[in-house]
Amino acid sequence: MKTFQKLALGTVLAASVLPSLTFAQTASSTATSTTVTARKECLLAAGQARQVSVAAARTARDTAKTTAMTTRDNAIAAAKIARDTAKGAAMTTRDNTLTAAKAMTDASARKAALRSAYRDYRAAIKTANGAFKTARREALTAYIGQIKDARAAYVSAVKDAASQAKTARAACPAK
Repeated sequence: MKTFQKLALGTVLAASVLPSLTFAQTASSTATSTTVTARKECLLAAGQARQVSVAAARTARDTAKTTAMTTRDNAIAAAKIARDTAKGAAMTTRDNTLTAAKAMTDASARKAALRSAYRDYRAAIKTANGAFKTARREALTAYIGQIKDARAAYVSAVKDAASQAKTARAACPAK
């Protein structure tokens, strides 16, 4: 009989204590779940803000690269056109000088005129090629500088975004 009483008393106690324990655990679990959800949302928002900042920086970098390439290509194309124009003018001048020299009757004057025509032509071509090389070198130097500036701005923006995300994560609720 004592065993039955102990068993009955245990059942009654368990029936009265367990619901209160379950309610306390449910309330604690709900509060923890709410805190965890708020933290997750906060961390997600910080990460998304960082991604948006990095994407904007990447777009700005790519735009700067495209602009730099276009500027470089236009400068080189203009230099080529100027070189070709100068070469054409040198050829025309040489042809006119050669035609005039061939019409000369004095052999020594004709020989001097022919030498002068070819010497002037070579000098004009050398000058045109030198101007082209200088313009191309300047365009490439400017391009490299613009690319480096774009890269530096991108790296700086990414670092700033990471710093802001770190600050935002620190402001999120604790676990």
